[in-house]
Amino acid sequence: MGAGTSFAGYGAVQMSDLPGDNRMSLGAQAVPGWASMYGISYEYAGFRPTLFLSLQAMQWNQVALAQSYLSTESYEYPPLIRDIFAATAGLSYPLDLYDRVEFGITAEQFTEVFPLDSEGLTERHATYRIFPAELALIRETTRWHRLLPVEGYRLKVGASQTAPAGSSSLLLTEYNGEAQWYYGFLQDFALATRLWGAASQGHDHRFFFLGGRYSLRAFPSGAVMGNAALLWNNELRMNLVTHMNLRMPFLPILLTDLQAVGFIDAAAGIDTSSGVHPEDYRPASVGGGLNIIGFMVQTQPILFSIEVARRIDEYQRRPTVYGRLGPVF
Repeated sequence: MGAGTSFAGYGAVQMSDLPGDNRMSLGAQAVPGWASMYGISYEYAGFRPTLFLSLQAMQWNQVALAQSYLSTESYEYPPLIRDIFAATAGLSYPLDLYDRVEFGITAEQFTEVFPLDSEGLTERHATYRIFPAELALIRETTRWHRLLPVEGYRLKVGASQTAPAGSSSLLLTEYNGEAQWYYGFLQDFALATRLWGAASQGHDHRFFFLGGRYSLRAFPSGAVMGNAALLWNNELRMNLVTHMNLRMPFLPILLTDLQAVGFIDAAAGIDTSSGVHPEDYRPASVGGGLNIIGFMVQTQPILFSIEVARRIDEYQRRPTVYGRLGPVF
């Protein structure tokens, strides 16, 4: 069991073996004047298909809403999300040492906020419900060293279909696939690449918004949009310092590693209703930075990044500098 608190109002409790093959985690996070998030998850591994259940709720303050990366409406900028309430039940069935099948059913309600003018002074709200069932085949052979994968690959192919349940529920079919590959060399170096793709179709098909520090770096959020999308990330990682063992004051975080990283990103957003155009495949960026890797509450890996990125598909006067919590892939 572990617990931790911080100035942001974060608290978490994790329990395992409750008894036997049961695992449960509870979490709550509140940042005054910004957001509150609550969640509970339960996992049972007593029979061959592992059972997973979760219930999550997220609420954002009116002046600090979260951006959406999926929407049924296409805008120049992605809409904002006000509230999310979701419940998920899933099964994971291992086929062999490396392959498994995952099946999940989700019930979710969320509210999107669409700005009606350039300054966001007026807005329109829309609340949707979605009930998707998803099936995915996953093959994973990755091997980890110093908290990051350095060898092997991960492949995932999946599809989801929503069920009609009232006038505000979305009816659509979505397909997604992802390939990740890692190669370590000279002990402290590693190459990492990820290719991700997704497509949405149906009566209420959704648009994917790419851009920002977790996908297409140097681009603003939502700079690339389409109901079909591709994303390609490439990184060269190098360990600079290991076993630092520095504790962050007032936080339950132990910093252990410092890593340098260089990257190249590329993406494409395609609106299938208007066809494919050469400019859909132009967005790309290049950059580098530092990763600081550590542990939260002595058990949970955590990664801080400071990066500088520049667009290479067109001239950019000043590079983009940003910080990030969590890995890209």
